[in-house]
Amino acid sequence: MTSIKYKIKDTYFISNYNNKVQIGDEPGFCFEIEDESGFFVDFVQLLNGKNSVDDIKEILLNKYPEITEEYILDMIYELDKNSLIKVHDDVSDENIEARHVSNLNFFDNFSNLETNSYDLLSRLKTLRVGIVGLGGLGSNLLTQLVGIGCETIYVIEPDIVEEKNLNRQFLYRTNDIGKSKAKAAKDNIHMLNPKVSVITKNLKITSVQDLLSHLPEEIDLLICAADQPLLNIQLWCNQYCLMKNIPLISGGLGCTQGHFLTVIPNSTACLECFYHGLVKNDDIKNTVKQLMNFKNKNAAIANSITLIASSIMTEIIRMFALKIDPVSRGRRVFIDFLHLNYIPEDTWKKTEYCNCNKTNLLPQKTVLEDIAGDLVEA
Repeated sequence: MTSIKYKIKDTYFISNYNNKVQIGDEPGFCFEIEDESGFFVDFVQLLNGKNSVDDIKEILLNKYPEITEEYILDMIYELDKNSLIKVHDDVSDENIEARHVSNLNFFDNFSNLETNSYDLLSRLKTLRVGIVGLGGLGSNLLTQLVGIGCETIYVIEPDIVEEKNLNRQFLYRTNDIGKSKAKAAKDNIHMLNPKVSVITKNLKITSVQDLLSHLPEEIDLLICAADQPLLNIQLWCNQYCLMKNIPLISGGLGCTQGHFLTVIPNSTACLECFYHGLVKNDDIKNTVKQLMNFKNKNAAIANSITLIASSIMTEIIRMFALKIDPVSRGRRVFIDFLHLNYIPEDTWKKTEYCNCNKTNLLPQKTVLEDIAGDLVEA
């Protein structure tokens, strides 16, 4: 342990003033240490990846004769508690895949002496993701997943690229117009990173069974980025995830607001629990029926979609790389596009008669399919 060479992470700015040392310059990642004796300045300067604990002790002994190896190690562990320090390695930038240099620098902020930035990145590289829908949200997420390092992605999409898509679906190009979105997405991702495996299916989802038949057994996460058939597609994805015991992340948007949500089977209430709570009221039940039949004109623009997609991407990083709960755990989080406010709902409550309590009997009709005959036309 004493021969290991430690260093303050390169992503942290260090300054000293008025008998204080500041490490970092971002709110939430900034630490100030009182240093009247000047010891900490001297100590931090030696944490440069060139000195072992033994070296540091020997250098500091003349000025600080009371210094011990145990004290130096205690200081190192205190720095590690705040993710400020790393073990120096001999991996040069030339040996790192260039496309992941910034990713690794990002994850350096969250690494510690047990789990380094390569470990955190690897959790995403090995993640197997399914995406239903490659429109504005799904195509944006596909690009972001590839950028962060995800190497195995399964996508389902029935549509072709149209010129009207190009205001917000930047994965596609003018020469893709008329092509299958699934095929165009796969080809364009291959040009972005040929190491990524994108497995596509040109298919319109009409039931849970379609998902069971066309998604592989081994995915770790399903993202519902489709909005048709309205509401039902999210509930079919919800049931699929209940059966497979994998998380579901879903999102959608209108003109001035969008939302995203996360369902974790056996941990949170599911999306059907949410709808069970809504349709207890007959007026709301009838409104839901009208909403399902409503054909609105698409008002999605690129900046709104990117806000939702980037928020979902952050949830994926939290859950799978950093192993912390998503902000949208068991609830919807809305984004007000005009005022840039995040507005979380209350966490959903589990419903005892929901399908999430009988996963061994799934697939079943969803709550909205089950009550369809009871809904009254306005």
